[in-house]
Amino acid sequence: MIAYVDGSPVLNKVAVYTQGVYYVYGIYDEEFPVTNNEAKYIAVYYALLLRPFITEIVSDSLLIVNQLSGCWNVNKPGLCLLYNKVKCLERRHYASSMVYTWVPRGTNPAGLHLDKLLKHRKVWL
Repeated sequence: MIAYVDGSPVLNKVAVYTQGVYYVYGIYDEEFPVTNNEAKYIAVYYALLLRPFITEIVSDSLLIVNQLSGCWNVNKPGLCLLYNKVKCLERRHYASSMVYTWVPRGTNPAGLHLDKLLKHRKVWL
């Protein structure tokens, strides 16, 4: 099963799209706002945690895909913590057989869904 993921620090939300259904989760840490990359890692974590039987994570972030695939190092402390959480969950539930794939932003349904939420939010500001 494939899960498309994305995160938005502006909305303070992450989105997971799988099997024709969107799942949106809030990021609740008002004291320490997350960065864009941290939000994307949190989206991957939610996809793995809440959607069993996922075999492929698809993201529009080259950084996230390449770090989780083992091609690039993780150097930032905040990302190291999230990387380790994702990898621990992956090993525990998926036996490290997860595939991470990059797609352009315009073809990521999770990202497009967050874009719609952001546009809707701007209407009400």
